Amino acid sequence: MDNISNNTSNTILPLFSFIVPVFNRAHTISLCVDSLLSQKERNFEIILIDDGSTDESGLLCDEFAKKDSRIRAFHQKNQGVSSSRNFGIDVAKGKWICFIDSDDWIDSDYLRIDRALLCKDSVCVYHDIILDDLIKGESKNITNYPKLNGCVQIKEALKKYKLLLHGYPVAKFFNKKIIKERNIRFDERLSLHEDHVFVLTYLQYVSSVFFTGRGSYHYQILNKKSLSTKRHPSEELLLASDLLISHISKIAKKFEIDDVPVLQAAYTSFGCYQLTSAIKYVTKKNYKHVFSVVRSKKTFFRTYFRPKRKSLYVLYFLVFSGCFDILLYWFLSGKVVKFLYKSLGIYYAKK
Repeated sequence: MDNISNNTSNTILPLFSFIVPVFNRAHTISLCVDSLLSQKERNFEIILIDDGSTDESGLLCDEFAKKDSRIRAFHQKNQGVSSSRNFGIDVAKGKWICFIDSDDWIDSDYLRIDRALLCKDSVCVYHDIILDDLIKGESKNITNYPKLNGCVQIKEALKKYKLLLHGYPVAKFFNKKIIKERNIRFDERLSLHEDHVFVLTYLQYVSSVFFTGRGSYHYQILNKKSLSTKRHPSEELLLASDLLISHISKIAKKFEIDDVPVLQAAYTSFGCYQLTSAIKYVTKKNYKHVFSVVRSKKTFFRTYFRPKRKSLYVLYFLVFSGCFDILLYWFLSGKVVKFLYKSLGIYYAKK
């Protein structure tokens, strides 16, 4: 790991550490870093991790590090955002860690917070997130957390403000002591929901939540590619589902959350949906294993699966109806439809 910094001899520890993974973001990294440097609170450091960029992102990171003593730039071979964030955690010097995506930006008051609050280790600070849709030219608050005078107990926050559904690591302050002592890491086996697993793990060791009530974090949709969804292997989706269900269950047990609608919403979005996606993306080599794993969770599905898309109930019926695996695989892969089209085509051709 290469490091460029002009701050190696500074012994004064910062209060905040901004961790910014960077991969091919030469067109946005300047806006991001400039917004960090514009903070009214000056006691922070910026950790830029160039994850094997093939554009000029790495060079820009080095230039930033040379110009400001609070910036450190690192370079690694492309290993993914989880690896970059984990490295950032390892080298962070601040008491509080803030994850920032390199195509986003923050307001100048992002770090403005009561210092007395920051003396509490077992708190998680939540900012509102502003979605800046540059395609449509629209901006909207997508979290709408309340502005309160003090902290909210974690049990109340989880139930009342749907925190189980908000798994992004950005727009939050994490206490580094908790992360280090509990060895909380981003799971590098995952390329989806690794952020949610991290946040769910962290929340198990938090006693209260503070909502700033400020939309200080700006998440940008730059183009249609920002909205695209990547297709993930069924095995990875099964792993993600297992981890999400496990951590939600631990939180529900520890904080005595027995509100069925709250749990249904959480498990449907983070557990069940991943299993239904795993079914849709089966291959000839793994369909039997995937179907077997999903069918073993029939009671879980029956209790918690409440999808908004009613078409998913059809998939639910097909999987749990006792349909032969090979027939279900043919149906999902489109082989049945292709066979019917081909058969009907031949039939009508003969007529």
